[in-house]
Amino acid sequence: NRILAQAIENLSPQQRKAYTLCHIEGLKYEEVAEKMNVSSRTVQAHMHQALKHIREHFNKHALTYPALFAVLFK
Repeated sequence: NRILAQAIENLSPQQRKAYTLCHIEGLKYEEVAEKMNVSSRTVQAHMHQALKHIREHFNKHALTYPALFAVLFK
């Protein structure tokens, strides 16, 4: 959860808002587009970039956590 929170915090404001509305509040792209006053294609682009950034953040920090678990549960 902490890694995800960090990744979301590092998103641009528009990406963060789109991600929050879609994935946390469960709204559809069309609903998010209305709330953000943009097109659904713009929401799709924000989500594409947000998810790409989140995946990269997880990949970057992926080695840290298995090592930590190995030490904690050894």
